[in-house]
Amino acid sequence: MSSTVDAKDWFVFILIFLLTLLAVAYGRKKFKKSQVVEDKAELLLMGRKITLPMFIASLVASWYGEISGATAFTFEHGLYSFVTQCAVWYAAYLIFAFFLITRIPKNNASTFPELVGNHLGKRAHRVTAVLTIVNSLPIAGVLSIGIFLHFLTGISVFASSAIGVFCIFSYSMTGGLRSVVYADLVQFIAMVSSVVMVAVFSILHFGPPEQLPALLPPTHLQWSGGKPFSEIFIWGFIAMSTLVDPLFYQRALAARDEKQARLGILGATLVWFAFDCAAVTGALYARAFMPHLDSNTSYLSYSMQILPSGFRGFLLAGVFSAIVSSLDSHLFSASSMISFDLLDKDKFSKRRLQFTMAMVGLGALLITPFFDSIAMVWKIMGSLSSACLLFPWLLMMLFPKAKSEFRFLSSVGLGLFLSIFGGILNYLKIEETDIFYYGLLGSLLGYLISLARR
Repeated sequence: MSSTVDAKDWFVFILIFLLTLLAVAYGRKKFKKSQVVEDKAELLLMGRKITLPMFIASLVASWYGEISGATAFTFEHGLYSFVTQCAVWYAAYLIFAFFLITRIPKNNASTFPELVGNHLGKRAHRVTAVLTIVNSLPIAGVLSIGIFLHFLTGISVFASSAIGVFCIFSYSMTGGLRSVVYADLVQFIAMVSSVVMVAVFSILHFGPPEQLPALLPPTHLQWSGGKPFSEIFIWGFIAMSTLVDPLFYQRALAARDEKQARLGILGATLVWFAFDCAAVTGALYARAFMPHLDSNTSYLSYSMQILPSGFRGFLLAGVFSAIVSSLDSHLFSASSMISFDLLDKDKFSKRRLQFTMAMVGLGALLITPFFDSIAMVWKIMGSLSSACLLFPWLLMMLFPKAKSEFRFLSSVGLGLFLSIFGGILNYLKIEETDIFYYGLLGSLLGYLISLARR
């Protein structure tokens, strides 16, 4: 498919990539001017001085990274993907904006695990760090960039992933969160514009959306997609993992105050809605008019065939930007928690953060071959965090007077144990119940047992 990319496309693609590097360089310059380059608030949170537009752009870009994975899900399942990958997530964003955000600024924490630790204690801090690091490992981003570069160059997915990780690490390590956020701004503009462009060209090329029902499988137009409610239930709880996701907390903690954080999340939600509508539209057109395409690369293949010269390069830059913005943010987040929350935070430094980023990138690359699809990464990692952390954390937020480190650890511990037990049963083909249910059951039982003992 790379043969369809001409000189104009390459020019546009390289131009946007260079703009991203310039944004990183500008962020690095601002970082050095801060004169507190070893300060944890500057390294991890931009000195808590992120502006509202940068907050929105960075949150949108870093959170929505796997366009190929999301559109592949739509290509395979139709409108069911909007329910499971979009609508239930909006509910989580609103809960975060109107409920959890009020409890963040009072603690003066630098990371989500430290926030938990400030409420409950050191052991809860460490356990939360381990689980959120697992959830933050940029496996989906590494796999996505591998698929993208393989599509573009023909190089194997693993080799493409390695190249992508090396390039992203090279610039993410330069100026703390500030460099990541400035890069996100350029990537935000490219990714949002590109999916809107594909939707517009789809309508211009094939006609209005009213014709799609006659061309799509019947289940593609059902909100349930022909799936059992239990599947939707799982995705709903995975979406609720937003409430224990370190990326959200990192951006919220970088805000100047509670009001800015809330406005930023609400603004990002509006952008996500527009973005999702455009992406779903493009993927449904691809399924209707080119059903023979491989689902993993369907959106890219379809778009490359309907877009004119130059616009194809912009689309590639937009998809690449979405992947990179998510990958660098997850890489930075996981590395921050390892170097700050698991190791001695009094010795936290830029050099330690850089070394940790290299190790996290390498680890994610080596784990990637064990996953068959991006959706599989989301489901397994999302299930672990939502099943084990979500229930005890929300209970603590709802009933702060009843908070207890013992109850929290009991809930998380039994949830994790049963999640692993369920995973072993699935691997041995003894039982096929999703590990999410094991984790949720264990989390509930752990909390109830703790109430009985104290």
